[in-house]
Amino acid sequence: MSDHEENDDKEQQEETTSNPPKFEDYSDMDKTQIPIFEKNAGTECFKKGDYFEATRHYAKAVMAYQFLIKDGVVNDPEEMQKLTQEIYLPCNLNLSLCYIKQKEYQMGKDFANKALEVEASNIKGLYRRGVCLMNLQEFKAAGEDFKRILEIDPNNDDAKQAWEQLLKKKEQIKQKQKAISEKMLNSLSYEDKIQSQKKNEKQGWFREKYDWLKQILCVRKKAKKN
Repeated sequence: MSDHEENDDKEQQEETTSNPPKFEDYSDMDKTQIPIFEKNAGTECFKKGDYFEATRHYAKAVMAYQFLIKDGVVNDPEEMQKLTQEIYLPCNLNLSLCYIKQKEYQMGKDFANKALEVEASNIKGLYRRGVCLMNLQEFKAAGEDFKRILEIDPNNDDAKQAWEQLLKKKEQIKQKQKAISEKMLNSLSYEDKIQSQKKNEKQGWFREKYDWLKQILCVRKKAKKN
């Protein structure tokens, strides 16, 4: 599976939500071309490795798409479906990828979810969400996504490799937790040993004092008899 898609950032999406792209900013451009323009701009930034800027453009593309639908600029069902497939779906997939590149896995997961709401069996969406889930240590859900991909495409190498990586990560976490538990138990055993030693020392001190007092009393008793 090629990771040649684009992505968006949570902060950037919030920014574009509160400050949506205004059509007057594109005075020389037809409204219906704005989503395409921003999507292409995002792709150029992605190719350069500028994932932060790529997310801004992809977010604007999504917002422009939403304005076209909301304002009724595009209201024909076939045109809306086409725009969804050409703009909304790929831009959300690309936003997910950009966040993965930036190791922002929760955001990557959120945008993959948006893409999968449009197309539940989208392999790129399943793969990217699976990668995010795996890095968020949501192993069961990640495994379900990778298995779903292999049901759709049994020869998908990326899903196979991701599955192997998932198993390794689970084992690493298991071993790490085991080491922590053993360390805690060893620490508790050491503390118990120290406490037992202190208790024995205290009991020895009292026994020694008791024997000393006993001897004193015996001496006094004998002296009194005499």
